[in-house]
Amino acid sequence: MWPCVGRVQFAGMAQIGAYEVVRLLGRGEMASVYECRHAKLGRCAAIKVLHPHLARDKAAAARFLREGQALARVEHPNVVEVFDVGEHHSVPYLVMSLVDGEDLEEHFRRRHPMAIAAIADCVLPVIGAVAAAYDAGVLFRDVKPSNIRIARDHRGAPIPKVLDFGISKLTGDERGQKVSHINELLGTASYMAPEELHSAKQASARGDVYALGVILYQAATLARPFRGDDAFELMHAILTARVSPPSFFRPDVPEEFDALVLRAIEREPSNRFDSARELGLALAQFASEPPAWRSEFLPRSGERMTAAPSASADTRKRSRR
Repeated sequence: MWPCVGRVQFAGMAQIGAYEVVRLLGRGEMASVYECRHAKLGRCAAIKVLHPHLARDKAAAARFLREGQALARVEHPNVVEVFDVGEHHSVPYLVMSLVDGEDLEEHFRRRHPMAIAAIADCVLPVIGAVAAAYDAGVLFRDVKPSNIRIARDHRGAPIPKVLDFGISKLTGDERGQKVSHINELLGTASYMAPEELHSAKQASARGDVYALGVILYQAATLARPFRGDDAFELMHAILTARVSPPSFFRPDVPEEFDALVLRAIEREPSNRFDSARELGLALAQFASEPPAWRSEFLPRSGERMTAAPSASADTRKRSRR
C-alpha cells in the first residue's frame, strides 16, 4: 500500500480540477499524492500536488513540471502514465494512473529469500523502464525501491511500476537539480553512484546502472552493499569501503550473479555496464524465460555492447575495492 499518513485535512481540496479527492495516499518533501475520482467518468487516478508553499518558488515549480515532462516522454508498461497536468489555486499538479500496492523493498522482504530467477523476473521490467527513459532523453537519477511499486494485472501477476521521476534530468536541460535537504539525501544516498556524491553534474546512464545494481544486491540479501549511521558515514563507505559479494550472505547465489552485481556497482564508472540495456541483457540469462527479455535489451542501431561479466577471481577482487 501507499504509505499511511493518518487523518488529515485536505486544506479545502474537496476537488482538484475535474477530480474529487478520495484520500491522501502519501506526503513527501515536495508534494502530496491523493487518490481521486473523476467527477463525471468515475475513473480513479493518483494526483500529485506540489506543496503550496513551494508553488511560490519558481525553481521548485519548474522541477515539479520537469517530472511531469519526464514521465510523459517515456512510453513503457512499467512506467506510471501521466494523463494531465494543471493548476489548482495556482498550485501545479500531475494526474497519473493509480498504482496501489507494496513498494519494491516490501516486496523483497516479504518474499525473501527470492530465487535468482524470481529476482531477475522482478527487476528486469524496472531495468526496461530505465532503458526506455534513457531512449526518451531522460536520466532517471533516483532509482530506488521506494520509487517502484508492485501493481497487479488482471490475472493477479505482479507488475513493477516506476512512479517518481522527481530528480530526473531531461537531455539538453543543463539546469539540473540539487538535493537541498539532508534527510532527502540520506534516503537516496544508498543508491547514488560514487561520482554523483562528488557532483550532480556527473550523473550519467552508468549512475542509473549503479542504482540498479544496488537494488539487485538488496533483492538477493535484504542488505545494501554500503551502510552508515548517518548520511556522512554512509557516503564515506560508498566512496572507500570494501563490499562483500551477495554470496557472502547467501551461499546459494551463483558466482555469475555475484559478478554481474559487483560489476554494476563498481566504484569506477568505466568498469560498470555502459547502460541499463546492457545490464538487462546480462541479467536476462537468469530469468525464468530468458528469450522473452532478450529482444528488449539488444543494442539499438549504432550502440556498442561490451563483453558480458565473467565470474573470474580478478573481476571479483577488483569489484571489492
